[in-house]
Amino acid sequence: MLEQVIIIPSYQPSESLILFAKNLTDSFNKIIVVDDGSGWEYKDIFQKIENIAGITVLRHAMNQGKGRAIKTAFNYCLNCSNFCDRGGGNNRRRRWSTCDRGYKKCCCCPLRFR
Repeated sequence: MLEQVIIIPSYQPSESLILFAKNLTDSFNKIIVVDDGSGWEYKDIFQKIENIAGITVLRHAMNQGKGRAIKTAFNYCLNCSNFCDRGGGNNRRRRWSTCDRGYKKCCCCPLRFR
């Protein structure tokens, strides 16, 4: 069975990210939230998320952008079979692309949770 991973790059999120991430744990094996340099004001939000089973929080010291946040998560889970980054923002459509990387499959769709 493929391991499914959700990647959520996040910059200065609202408290709603906590419930959003928690709800995803019912459907996905692993969730990776990348704090893209949000600052100390958001430390409590990411700490609460990190305490939820099945969620890993990775941190950037300073904002590096969504692309770098996704690459950080990819580098963290090179042994995962399925990467999934759900789309949102102003574009509510999901855009999926798949590619083969050896025996691994990547499934990406842009999202930046604020």
